[in-house]
Amino acid sequence: MRRPYILLGLLAFAVLPVPVAGQQCGGVERWPVKVGSDAQAGQVDLANPVTTTIHNLALITRPQLPDDDLTRLNEETTVYVVQGRLVKSAYPCRSRRPKM
Repeated sequence: MRRPYILLGLLAFAVLPVPVAGQQCGGVERWPVKVGSDAQAGQVDLANPVTTTIHNLALITRPQLPDDDLTRLNEETTVYVVQGRLVKSAYPCRSRRPKM
């Protein structure tokens, strides 16, 4: 039986040390929103995840991002659940690659 994979973008990086992940690999814009440390993180509806598909997620219109790094948009308060199988992954920087 396949287990559903929950896409929790803001929580996926919560286990990483914030300064290390942000400084070594870039992508620090809107970091408080990404890791759920912004003042509006409590607005994320973790109790009612929405089951969807990758296709439907790709159809969501990209919102206009605010000028600051602390404002959470309404589109960033929904948790989506997608069932699938990971067939390939890539690491954003060499320092995060596991040793084989």
